[in-house]
Amino acid sequence: MISANSQDKEDYFYINNEGNEIKLDPLEIEDYIYKIISVYENNGYPFSEAKLDNIKRNKADLVINKGERYTIDSLVIYGDTKLTEKQLFQLIRIRKGDIYNQKKLNDIDKKLSEIQYLKQSKKHEFVFHKNTTDIYFYLEKVPNNFIDGLIGLTSEEEKIKLNGYVNLKLVNLLNKGETFQFNWKTEQERFQKLENTTTIPSLFNSQLGSEFYLDIYRKYNEFTNTEKEISVFHLSRKNLRYKMSYQMKNSISENAEIGNSKIRNIGAGIGFK
Repeated sequence: MISANSQDKEDYFYINNEGNEIKLDPLEIEDYIYKIISVYENNGYPFSEAKLDNIKRNKADLVINKGERYTIDSLVIYGDTKLTEKQLFQLIRIRKGDIYNQKKLNDIDKKLSEIQYLKQSKKHEFVFHKNTTDIYFYLEKVPNNFIDGLIGLTSEEEKIKLNGYVNLKLVNLLNKGETFQFNWKTEQERFQKLENTTTIPSLFNSQLGSEFYLDIYRKYNEFTNTEKEISVFHLSRKNLRYKMSYQMKNSISENAEIGNSKIRNIGAGIGFK
């Protein structure tokens, strides 16, 4: 802990930082040194130190010991998850060979907490070697699949009719982080609705993901509306999501006086996740 007192509020403390004289209020000295250390910690030097030397009445030299420079090497995974090292690198937005960055490493817990199918049984740990760092993870699978439904069959005029609903959600079934959601509902001859969303966060272990959306709504003896959307997205390490999509909308009327319609759209966008 560094402390400094000033009897006169107009007195300043002067720090010589590699030839640059920094004028500070004595109460700002501690924060200034911590900021200097943070800069080094976020640029490859986790064991950097800074202290004041040659201290005089209101002057001192800032002495910085950067220590060794470190890069991220390996991710070691313990637990029942089948997640690969490459997949985990993608999930925490860090790459093998990145310089040690304390700010990014502090965000690991937050990123892992956003993943539906994983949880940490123990906080991750850092193991330092000569100029490299390994991170040890203790991960468990979280069952996140469910199915809920009720289907009834009725027979009328020798025709079997369905009535009911099905809600289905499958997460990480193929150990690729994918999500499959299916919702279906029908009420005999009133309407029928089917909705499906399939998300694959990583195509062929790349930085690109894909999403497919399907929505079909049919009102008996009136119309059928169909909407499809196929999109490809990329989530950057700064949590920016770049997306390109192709959307198709069809409306088919069972009334001859009302025409059918087709709409095609190509879109692109940037969002923040």
